Amino acid sequence: GGTIDGGSGGIISFDSPVTVSNAGIVAGYGTFGEGTELDGGGGITNLAGGTISGQSEAIVAFNTAIAVNNYGRIAAYGTNARAIYFSAGGGITNQAGGTVGSAYNAIVAFNSAISVVNAGLITAYGANGKAIDLIEGGSVTNQAGGTITGYLGIYSRFAGMTVVNAGTIVGTGGTGARFAAGYTNLLTIDPGAVFAGTVDGGNTIDATAVSTLELAPGASAGTLSGLGIQFINFDQTTIDPGAYWVLDGANTLAAGTTLTNTGTLALTDAT
Repeated sequence: GGTIDGGSGGIISFDSPVTVSNAGIVAGYGTFGEGTELDGGGGITNLAGGTISGQSEAIVAFNTAIAVNNYGRIAAYGTNARAIYFSAGGGITNQAGGTVGSAYNAIVAFNSAISVVNAGLITAYGANGKAIDLIEGGSVTNQAGGTITGYLGIYSRFAGMTVVNAGTIVGTGGTGARFAAGYTNLLTIDPGAVFAGTVDGGNTIDATAVSTLELAPGASAGTLSGLGIQFINFDQTTIDPGAYWVLDGANTLAAGTTLTNTGTLALTDAT
């Protein structure tokens, strides 16, 4: 039932670490309003039923890495708003039932790699919005039941990235995930994972840097279609020990690619 709000921001700290635990409302309602800005470090836990919001950003950390653990709602509403904006590293865990959303970009990190773990919903619902924009790379783990959706789902620009998907990743503009060129990238797919849109490993075949598509084991068989068509620019495809994967639909191994199978690979109604 508690509310903390202000025109420029709800909670702002420039020099000292701050720990925030919220079950109410924290908001920055002005044109450039921020829900929280923790430039001196610390951490934020947004509990179930809690809301952190801002017109510009909901959560900002410019100078020091912070950790965000979300069970509730984190939202930014402005035209070019970002729900979470990091520039010095850190980690974000969006728990089951948690929502991180913005009309523009939901999660943005620059200057340093960050880690994102999602079991809830991360969404950029505006035109050209990116759900997760890791400018300097990092890692994204989308757990079973987790959904990441945007005009572009996951994007890395200038560094390598690791993505593990057991849930759903959607690119409403046609690209579910795009990895940076010139860096070592890894996409691990667990059985039951869903992708909508092209998944681009970033590195052309036979490039110096290699992007790897890894098919992981699970409690049941995994199904994949679109190898080489939906999933492109992966020089290496690996089926892990103990994994059972079925290829259906149309699939292609481009000249110069490598398929390494230490599990089981089956074709069902596939080309």
